[in-house]
Amino acid sequence: MSVVIIDSKVAALLEEVRGIDWSVWSISLPNRLFVYEPDRVLPAFHSLAEARTEREASDAYSALLSAIGHNHSGTPYTVMSAATPLLARLVPLLTVSAAAGMDAVTDCALWSAGEPPFTGPDGQVHDLGQDTRRALQSLEPLARRWLEQASGARQTEAAAGLLEALAELG
Repeated sequence: MSVVIIDSKVAALLEEVRGIDWSVWSISLPNRLFVYEPDRVLPAFHSLAEARTEREASDAYSALLSAIGHNHSGTPYTVMSAATPLLARLVPLLTVSAAAGMDAVTDCALWSAGEPPFTGPDGQVHDLGQDTRRALQSLEPLARRWLEQASGARQTEAAAGLLEALAELG
């Protein structure tokens, strides 16, 4: 088994992710499938950060969406309000898995559009659609840069998907 060396900025962000009590986000949205398992969130972030091949990045994408949503049905969990902004901050720091991370943020924003507001563990009202859309918008400059620089097929595909989602979400 090889040792994965993580950039110090990525390590700092993962430390921030590690410091969150993900169990407090066990809040279901009305009339939604809910099988949230908070213990899956941190390992999913680590998998994305440590991916060194496209296959590992794809597996990490699936693990992440299964940790913060119901990946097979496209059903969001409230934890997306907390996880998606962190994921958006992580994407620009990644290499091989950056496009997979961008795709995950895009999917979160699309899945959560139109979801009802909910009261979070902090007692504040959260708008899941707005929270995830802000995370998506924060990646728009990176997506445009990838398209301008013809950064590779995988990044170009992810960037185009992000910009298409932003247009669709208005």
